[in-house]
Amino acid sequence: MRVLSFSSTMPSNRLQNVNSKQITNQVTGFTGKDTVHISQKYEQNSLTADKLFENCDKYIKESLPTSIYWHTQGAVATAIKLAMMFNIDSNKAALAALLHDNAKWMKEEEMIQFAQKNNIKPAIQDQVNINTLHGPVGAFIAKTKLGVKDPDVLEAITHHTFVKPEMCDLAKLVLLADKIDPVTRDKDLIKSVMQTLTRTRSLNEGIITLFKERHWIP
Repeated sequence: MRVLSFSSTMPSNRLQNVNSKQITNQVTGFTGKDTVHISQKYEQNSLTADKLFENCDKYIKESLPTSIYWHTQGAVATAIKLAMMFNIDSNKAALAALLHDNAKWMKEEEMIQFAQKNNIKPAIQDQVNINTLHGPVGAFIAKTKLGVKDPDVLEAITHHTFVKPEMCDLAKLVLLADKIDPVTRDKDLIKSVMQTLTRTRSLNEGIITLFKERHWIP
């Protein structure tokens, strides 16, 4: 069994771990062959190199429920690993994964009212499933409140809950990182998707595997 900590998957200037809270999960499939044991104790993230990233992390830690915050940390770790696999900017991947659920502090009616007030036009999927509305609402918050300007990062936040034609690779990556977060997601799903990604080197094939496995959780 190989040991992989969150800090080992992230650039050294991105994350420092402070011992306090333990997150332990058995995850199969990061290499496509062996079992990866992720066990890391930390209380908070100190993001010293990037002020934008630091401010965004502070915002979500203060606003999100604890369970969603830790899910976000798992998604960040996964996004960076996938970015390395697919030669995608790891800083953009980390930021988009960090913010993908930033609007989930809102209740359903509050989110609908927020979208209407700010003229956020949902996609068809968002009108059918309220759970996906947090994508475009989160992108709006990231841009207007947190100062995120990169169009690929904003697209990734907007579309991380569903597939649309001509998605950029960063959006595909964050969609996958959200669904195979090692902190909260099903280990058999993670194994299946990672085996597909390792074998095919295709983000599209990884997304297809998500559909085949019927694990589609906004």
